[in-house]
Parts: sequence; structure tokens; C-alpha cells
Amino acid sequence: KTTRGGSHAPKTTARVSGVKATTTAKTSKTSKTSKTTTTTTVGSTTTLSPVQLKLQKNTNLASKLQSRLPAGTNLTLAASGFRNLGQFVAAVNVSNNLGIPFAELKTRMVDQGMSLGQAMQDARPRTTDTIVVARRAESDADALIRTTQQMTTTKNKKVKKTQHGAK
Repeated sequence: KTTRGGSHAPKTTARVSGVKATTTAKTSKTSKTSKTTTTTTVGSTTTLSPVQLKLQKNTNLASKLQSRLPAGTNLTLAASGFRNLGQFVAAVNVSNNLGIPFAELKTRMVDQGMSLGQAMQDARPRTTDTIVVARRAESDADALIRTTQQMTTTKNKKVKKTQHGAK
């Protein structure tokens, strides 16, 4: 098997609120396939979780969540440790709606392994129907994620149509 060298796309680096993202694209002339490697780090040593990466891509969702957290909260750091995006969004919503500090919910859910309902009950023992409230928060989180993803996808399609139409 012989190859005639490959072309290397330039390495791109972008900084978004203290987060460095590096993408390298490599295409082989003989196989006509492309290989893309993405490495994202915070500072110089921490790799971003899938939840954090999804928040960076879905800026509509990120801005809505940022407005529900205390001023000055770093959204990327707040999302660290959560198992999935829905769990994080639900925790932010419960914190905002019930007035439970987000840091308390996060500690219970991420560090102590509690469910959202257990974390709510532990933080506010007098709260009733925590299971119902938790399920509602998770359902609302899923709906919010879906609608903001659709908005982002629609915007991207419009941009692509505009770019292709300009040729």
C-alpha cells in the first residue's frame, strides 16, 4: 500500500472563557477519508466532560442556564462532574425554582451520589413531593435541551445555505 503524502489542515485554536479548544483535521489523498481529532482542555491539564462540551456547542442553552445561576458563576466549572446534560440542567432549574443554592445540590448529586430528589430532600427536608418535583425538573430539562438544540441546528442550516448561495 503506497500513499502520496497527505495534506494537513492548519491547526486552529480558540479560547472561550478560559477554555482552549484545538482541532486538527487530517485528510489522506489516497483514501478520500478525513480524520478529525478534537482535544479540549481547561487551563493546561483538564479535559472537558461531554456535558461541558455540549454546553459550549449549544450557546442558546448555555445563556439560559447562565441567567439562572448566581452572577459570576463559571458555567463550565458548574457543569463538571454531572453524568449527563439533563441532570445538570435539571439541577440548575431546581436550584432556581426552589431557591436551593446550586452548590448544595451539586455537592449532594456529584460528590455524594444522590439523585436530584434525594438532594432536594436532604437540602430542604420540609419540601414535599420531591419525586414529583424532580421528575418535572428532568422533563423540563429534556424539553429545554431539545428546543435549544433545534434552534442551534436551524441557525447552522441557515448559515450554510447563505454560504452556499454566495458562491
